Amino acid sequence: MTGLAIRRLRRPIRGVSLVACGVAIAATVAGCGGSDSTSANLSELPPTDPLSIEQATPSTTTTTTTGSTSAPSTIGGGPTILQTIRAATDADSSQYHSGATSSDGTTQTTTQYHFSTPSLDAACSSTDADTPTLICVGGNSSAGTQSPAGGTACPTGAGRIVVLTTSGAQQGSCTDAAKVLTRSQILPYGNSLSFGDFICAAEVSGLFCLDTTANNGFEMSGGTYQSVQGSQPMPDAAVPTTGGN
Repeated sequence: MTGLAIRRLRRPIRGVSLVACGVAIAATVAGCGGSDSTSANLSELPPTDPLSIEQATPSTTTTTTTGSTSAPSTIGGGPTILQTIRAATDADSSQYHSGATSSDGTTQTTTQYHFSTPSLDAACSSTDADTPTLICVGGNSSAGTQSPAGGTACPTGAGRIVVLTTSGAQQGSCTDAAKVLTRSQILPYGNSLSFGDFICAAEVSGLFCLDTTANNGFEMSGGTYQSVQGSQPMPDAAVPTTGGN
């Protein structure tokens, strides 16, 4: 056999080898001399979890500031009447149960509360009634607060007698004034007195009393009163009036 015939016989065999190799590729790439296994393994990697690359949205926290159980400060930042009263020094309420029915009468001890301001510009008494009541009389308490039947003149003039209940401060009468004992214990400036539903403070600018249930009351100075709310700004201090006898 000539050399040309031998080469022709080898060509089909070489073709068969290529086909076989092609089949082998389907089974394994490495069988055909492909040594780059990295590119082949990319198809086998698990897909990326899209959630793992997302950033969590930060939560927003809202802080709410609440005030104290007392009335808030005024817009200007100053203390309210209630705050000023509560900031005063607490007086011993057990020392405020005595007084006299007249300027020259004998003092007596009662279950009610009685007190006067250092200037004697106001005298007050709580009363035993169906509704808790505080009565204050403006003017020098040594002049007497009793009705004409008690031997002294009832103080006249609008604003000199005030009656405080949960309904607020109202103008009183001579009958109300007769319930206020004189020669009662002095409530010093800068001191507060709490009894029942009421709290009062003697300040240089006047006497301040509130019904703590309704947070309303009055300011008494110069012998007269005006209605106030505990949430109102505290008036500026004034020079105290010289005390009486």
